[in-house]
Amino acid sequence: MKDYLQTYSQTLIRYSYSISDQIKLTIGHLDKEPQLFHYTVLRKLLNSLVAIGLGLDKVMEYRPCLDSLCVTARMSLSDIITWEYIRHISKSDSEFTNNIYRLYFDHISKLRTSIKRNYPLVLRSTPEKINEWSSKLDSLDKFYDSNGNPKYSNLDFSIYKAIRYIFQNKKYEQGIYSFLSYAFIYYDQYSKYEHFGEASFNLSSVSLHDKWFHDAICEFCVAIIPIPEYALRIFEEFKKTDDIIIDKNIFSTDLNMLRKLAMNCPTHNSW
Repeated sequence: MKDYLQTYSQTLIRYSYSISDQIKLTIGHLDKEPQLFHYTVLRKLLNSLVAIGLGLDKVMEYRPCLDSLCVTARMSLSDIITWEYIRHISKSDSEFTNNIYRLYFDHISKLRTSIKRNYPLVLRSTPEKINEWSSKLDSLDKFYDSNGNPKYSNLDFSIYKAIRYIFQNKKYEQGIYSFLSYAFIYYDQYSKYEHFGEASFNLSSVSLHDKWFHDAICEFCVAIIPIPEYALRIFEEFKKTDDIIIDKNIFSTDLNMLRKLAMNCPTHNSW
């Protein structure tokens, strides 16, 4: 099992850096949308692949790390669904750009609300300080007009709403939705690591039981496959706006290896 995980780890990290090396050629094209959107999601996925790779390499030695690996994977699976949702709800290039800004605005809107409702209680900040922080957000002309009115409506977004919309309004080849099925199933499952409840005791105890731990590791190696698959998919979208032609076959060896590894986890008895 250790050799298997070491191979998986090395392949994930090598794959991530191979795409990162190509991105460096186009770093100057991030002054407009949707390039910045594609780049940001892609960069997050690639960062996660490296973190997951490092974690898999050590997880046999430090079993409790599995919890953090699942949380990291959940973040990336969430980003994948979010990226597809924005594409699915957009009927034109201009609407796509507008929906990206609506997604961005969600951060600003929620922070603004939190500053007014929560900061006075938690930080015991003065009304003057609260107004100062709020004014700084209101002055962001990217999101507010000169009168302080928002330029964009809230997206009213959740992963659960997004996945329902995507599967009710399919617009791409069927293979994409197979990866999205995996992405959602394991996003939902791994969300229980972050939100305390009935499953928390069992999840926190997985590393203490050999069979549970083996099964969880093998399942994890399947669960993360949408991440490298989507890293390449988003990279291809990002490259559409460039003049540089990249042969995606340079990534195929590692991607095929990851697919093979995911489906061939060693049995518990072979440890």
